[in-house]
Amino acid sequence: RCDLPPTPPPPQPQQRTVVTAFTADIPELGASAGGPSFVGMMGSVDGNLFFIQGSPQGIFTKQLAALPSQQTRGVLGTLGSVLSWTYHEAFLPGAKFIKHVSSGATPVAVHVAMDDTVNHLHVYVLTANALECWLVTLGMRPREQLLWSFQSLLAAQGEAHLHAPANASFSVVGSHAYLLVLDKEQNGNTTAYIHKLEVKADAHPLHKYCLPVLGTGSLPPAASGPGHPWEGYQLHASPSIEDAVLLMAPGRRLYEWTARSVPQRQQQLQWQQVEPQPALLLSDDPDTLAVAAVMRRSTHTGAVAELQGSTAAGAKQRRSSGASAMDEDEEEAEALGLAGPLDDGSRLQEGAVWLVMNATYGLLQAGLMSGDEAASKQAAPDQAAQAYGPLTAEQQMHIHQLLDSLINQAAAVQAQQQPLMGLAAGLRKRLHNLGALASSDNMQVFASYSTGLVDMMPKQWALGGLSSTGGGSIAGGLMAQLLAEKEAKHALLLQCLGDGGMLHSLPKDVLRVILENAEKLAVASSVLALHMQVQAEQREAEGMEGYEPLIIQVIHAAGLLTTVSASEPLPPQELFYARPSASIPRLLQALGSAGAQVADQASSGLSRPGDEGARTLIQHTHDLGKLLGAAVAAAHAQRDSMQIAQHVSSAHVCTQLGNPGWLANQSARQALDQLALACQAVRALLLGSPNHPSTTDPLSLMLSQESDLDARTLGTAPALLELALTTFGVVEVLLAGFAAAVAATQQADAKSELLGEYRAARGRCCRTLLADAVLEVQARESAAGVEGMPASDCLIWQVEELAAAHHCFPQLFDASQVLQARDVERGGAATARFHQHMMALGAEEGAAETETFARYCYQRLLDDARPADVLLLPPAFYADLRQFLEERPQHAGLLWPLLLRAGDWSGGAGALALDARAHMAAFPKHNRLLCLSQLSHTAAGEAAATQATSAELQLLSVQSRLHKLAMALELTPPGGSPDLAQVLDVPALVDTALATDASAPAEAKGRAATLALEALAVCPQDVREANRSKFKLSWRHAVEATPWDFLASQLSVAEQAEDWEQAVQQTPVYQAAHVCCGHGAFGFGPSVRDTAPVLEVEGWIGMEWVTKSPGKDLALQAFNLAILQYDAQQREV
Repeated sequence: RCDLPPTPPPPQPQQRTVVTAFTADIPELGASAGGPSFVGMMGSVDGNLFFIQGSPQGIFTKQLAALPSQQTRGVLGTLGSVLSWTYHEAFLPGAKFIKHVSSGATPVAVHVAMDDTVNHLHVYVLTANALECWLVTLGMRPREQLLWSFQSLLAAQGEAHLHAPANASFSVVGSHAYLLVLDKEQNGNTTAYIHKLEVKADAHPLHKYCLPVLGTGSLPPAASGPGHPWEGYQLHASPSIEDAVLLMAPGRRLYEWTARSVPQRQQQLQWQQVEPQPALLLSDDPDTLAVAAVMRRSTHTGAVAELQGSTAAGAKQRRSSGASAMDEDEEEAEALGLAGPLDDGSRLQEGAVWLVMNATYGLLQAGLMSGDEAASKQAAPDQAAQAYGPLTAEQQMHIHQLLDSLINQAAAVQAQQQPLMGLAAGLRKRLHNLGALASSDNMQVFASYSTGLVDMMPKQWALGGLSSTGGGSIAGGLMAQLLAEKEAKHALLLQCLGDGGMLHSLPKDVLRVILENAEKLAVASSVLALHMQVQAEQREAEGMEGYEPLIIQVIHAAGLLTTVSASEPLPPQELFYARPSASIPRLLQALGSAGAQVADQASSGLSRPGDEGARTLIQHTHDLGKLLGAAVAAAHAQRDSMQIAQHVSSAHVCTQLGNPGWLANQSARQALDQLALACQAVRALLLGSPNHPSTTDPLSLMLSQESDLDARTLGTAPALLELALTTFGVVEVLLAGFAAAVAATQQADAKSELLGEYRAARGRCCRTLLADAVLEVQARESAAGVEGMPASDCLIWQVEELAAAHHCFPQLFDASQVLQARDVERGGAATARFHQHMMALGAEEGAAETETFARYCYQRLLDDARPADVLLLPPAFYADLRQFLEERPQHAGLLWPLLLRAGDWSGGAGALALDARAHMAAFPKHNRLLCLSQLSHTAAGEAAATQATSAELQLLSVQSRLHKLAMALELTPPGGSPDLAQVLDVPALVDTALATDASAPAEAKGRAATLALEALAVCPQDVREANRSKFKLSWRHAVEATPWDFLASQLSVAEQAEDWEQAVQQTPVYQAAHVCCGHGAFGFGPSVRDTAPVLEVEGWIGMEWVTKSPGKDLALQAFNLAILQYDAQQREV
């Protein structure tokens, strides 16, 4: 890699190198240098030119002579210039376009050509307006000289009418130069011109022609940028075919133009598009073009290709190599130039090695590969991986050195506020060449490098540490600086791996190690900041000499757990910060051990010698929670940062691996559980008993009629609530660890066991937290203004969120009820949140799909005898609630109100009918339900169902009237009970009506018979046919209930017909006939009358039951009168 000489910085950060060209493998130079040599030129945006010379002795760069400043000339100088211009204009027509001062414009392209002598090179530089030629002399007395600067566009204006032209590309072959001129017309179209010049080192260039090219309407527009106004166009002329040119346009389109003879002045050229592949011409012959190509920016396959084929038929492409300078993963690494050795026939030599100049990595070397070799390599990547084999120690060392160099370069680039994409683009290929990407086992080198970087020990640590003397103090400032350097380097490693496209392709176990190392580094820095804060507070406090705070003791214990040998040169605290990859997990173990000691003292009731006071234990739990919070916050911040920057998370990677991370593994969960138990033990100590009501029944404080707390609870409330905040932080981390472990565990039995532990832990911890939250609310209301009381009930909201995040349905329900009880002043916010949780929280992992929070709330409200609250839920729950109620017949009484509230009249009517059948033993309720069912059927427009329900209600009416009749006559009521309770079916109802006592009055018997016939008339035809004998018997009872002969004798003396008709209408026969007609028992339809049932009853009356002529005639007259009057009424309607 070669570095350019320093130049004044541009106003804005930008890439200086834009073009380059090479003449490689110069035998003459190599002979004198002792090996292969090459030369090259490089141009920058600011117009500077740099000469590059490489040999086994090194790579050297040199800026060409500075642009000559314009000096004030005297009269003689001015006169000499005028005479010189007049001479050249007279004898050299093209001399008016020649200047001997470089324009200093941004180079568009450069070309290097060898002179006849070894030490002389001609460098042609193309700018937007001119073509310049420089003579570069090598050897003992190197120098550079501008031979001429030809204003090519001015020369072209004499032949073509150009509007806004600019040189886009050029190609120098022998003594001819072909310039591609792009002219942007006023209408926005771009026209291409081929400008041919004859160039010689010892003479001024001569203009040959400048002709427009047809078919350029399809050429992509030229790109504009800060360094290259026409970047993207490349022109390549054939060295053996005159006027044979290839054009590579943006978008990798390749165009060919060939003319066998020099075109005439007015001739126009025609492009022919060939294989769309960017190309750099190496050699050709009259019938064949051989082209080697290098992909440029934004391409995905950096293959060196060879185009072969007839110029008339178009070119054919043969892919021959993958250029290391432009690997498929190096999208941002641009190959700026290419050169390779040719044989005498202008063909590529077998096994040739090419030199590629890359803007990011400098000079790279590429070899040729046949198409078959490339295909086999792509088809069998595993074979290529096997070719590398396991990494040797030397290879690992080289990979580590490469990554070290990469990080150092990245730091320098980042310091200049430049992007790292270009630096990281070629990393994959270089690592692949070292075998690092050959297999998953080889990729473990990235994990080892990351761990080594995290655990890197500077010389200060290796020589014995940084500790200050006394008191366990550490040199925090210097240690923080060392940790910051580690973090910065590891962050650059992650960014380069991500920008190079390798981070996501690493094996999951390797990726996990790298990501967790970044988190552990962040934790170490955060813990160090807390450590330094504790030390500062200890120095400021009085009477603290010789006392070591608990936080420092835990860090010391974690360092001891990290020590692997007795000869460790570092003290435990410094070792903790020196090796975060191993010490940070030990920190959790040390926290758990300290928590176990606190729990042991609290459980003993502080009765043993040496036990500390309750206030001290509260402070200990606070310190442990503070240390845990600092560590977890730093880890989560780093995790979130990686998620945003690289779209990868260590938690997600651990889930994919099926192995919980360092914050969720079994040892971490055990340590966190010990901390939670310590908090609960200290809480029980403050309350005086673990069976305190605030623990056993969290809502007793909230929902009881008593508004004041007992004096003991009120007095300990401030300390309890201070402890509750610590408990909440510990529990939050513990439950998050359980959740991550459950997600990562794949084996069914292990997951089931882990779910059991998870549910037990969250139930125990959330129950305690909810009790403290309720205590906070109650204490604030009972002792407003008391010192130490909380200003707001924030803990209850936190408990609600925690319970929702971990599917603690009982605690979430209780917390929501507490919040809703005080929701009046908040405008219903808590109720809205409660409904939101019901809609959002589904079943937890391992539970049935129907075990959602909404289903739990339905059941909980019903168990608490709150059916009205169930029905008052928003309409969004109606569908799920309907399914819930349908699956539970015992709650069918809530289904029809729900359906009616939802406007489902038909479904509500059906649910009412089902509920009515379930209450056959409750006559009043059954009757009410059927009435509502009839109304619902009517609202739904279901006429048939409405009629059927009306018939059922008519039967209930018959039973009710029969019951009243029995009670009035002091007879046995239907069902044998004095209360109207049991609903009777039709046969039972008829039997009850016909079983009237013989001692009952005739009028009562007639009314009972009429009711029996009404019941049979109301029921469907098939039921009536099944009870035909009861139908006949009922008619007999109706006929026999009237003394027809006596009635006939009385009516015979009636003075008016109305009196006779009124007396007949009072008979049971008339009333029964009228009822049978009205309910369809006699076949009266909309337009048809079935006389068969009528004739049958007439036969029974006239032939069987009434024998005397006057009575028989009167009975038949009563029967027929009822039928005729009903028929007349229907006809009037």
